[in-house]
Amino acid sequence: MHENQVYRIPMIGNRELDWLEQSIKLARNYDDHIARALIRTIKVIHGLKDFHKQTHPGQFDIYIGRCSNRADQLIKRWQAHHKSSKKHDHGIVLFTCSTKRVKHLEEIGIKILQALKARGTLCVGCANIHSSSAGKLPSSTHAVIYLTWRVKEESEEWDKATTPLIYEIASEVASQVDDVKTPQLARGLKYLKRLSTKVKLVRSPD
Repeated sequence: MHENQVYRIPMIGNRELDWLEQSIKLARNYDDHIARALIRTIKVIHGLKDFHKQTHPGQFDIYIGRCSNRADQLIKRWQAHHKSSKKHDHGIVLFTCSTKRVKHLEEIGIKILQALKARGTLCVGCANIHSSSAGKLPSSTHAVIYLTWRVKEESEEWDKATTPLIYEIASEVASQVDDVKTPQLARGLKYLKRLSTKVKLVRSPD
């Protein structure tokens, strides 16, 4: 298995469960590394276009969520996204963090997505954004942050983020969220400009 392993949804069988358990174990922990968590997330999103050939970034409908670090619980969460109006059919583990830190990271992510969307610089067609965290915290000591998505037929237009805009968003979010600094956020958000900086996503075995 690979830390950049992509899974088709719905997933069934013990084989997929074993693979996902390995992906969770391989995932990096970013409790105190907000910039690295942002960079990891942005690089994965930039990798979607190469994973889905002949697509435009504006065609991706994505969702970033959290779950227990148990593979069986994560599969259930992904299957729920597939059956819901999201109809997402791919998923990947982004990183792990302690359950105590997950709400803080989630709040930062929500604020950033809202700021990007408000400025027309969200580099995908749609990102599911909530004004407040939904659902109970995982009961486990560690949580998984994951990404699910689907490819839409239509494409949304967006503008590439500039350096001044990145610092503007970083400053705005830092003023709204405790225990995070503007340079810390800007260091991660700079990768929004680097569309060629991406991870190579790996298809799960047939």
